[in-house]
Order: sequence, then C-alpha cells, then structure tokens
Amino acid sequence: MAAAPERRLSTDHPRLEQVSTRVVFVGSPATCENCGREIETGSRHKRLLFRTDASTISTFEEFATCDTACLESFVATR
Repeated sequence: MAAAPERRLSTDHPRLEQVSTRVVFVGSPATCENCGREIETGSRHKRLLFRTDASTISTFEEFATCDTACLESFVATR
C-alpha cells in the first residue's frame, strides 16, 4: 500500500479579513457597526476582523454587526 502524499498548508499571504460568529456573554451590549442597533448580551452576532500590518507587527480591528446582511453591507462600504 502506497503512502498518501504529504499535504502542506498553503504559503500564500494570510487572508485580510476573517468573519466569524460568536456569542457575547459579558459586558455592555455592542452596537452594530452598520445599522447602529444594539446587539443584546447573549445574542449571536457577526464579527469581522481586519488585519492591519504595521512593520512586522500584525494587529486586528474588530467590527461587530448584528447579522449577515448588515455585515455584507458594512464590508461593501469599506
């Protein structure tokens, strides 16, 4: 039986943004970056991270939107 070929991760540049869904558990309610509605504590919301490269240090800015439609609209205007 032949060994399976080794798989390696792509060495391309990292993605510039990452979209994920998370649950807000604590703290004051967030506000949707697109429509301004309050995102209730404990609700699911969309989170968008923009990678900003400053020399060799990478940092992330976080923007919260209340749903996918607001997220897509927010991204289209940036």
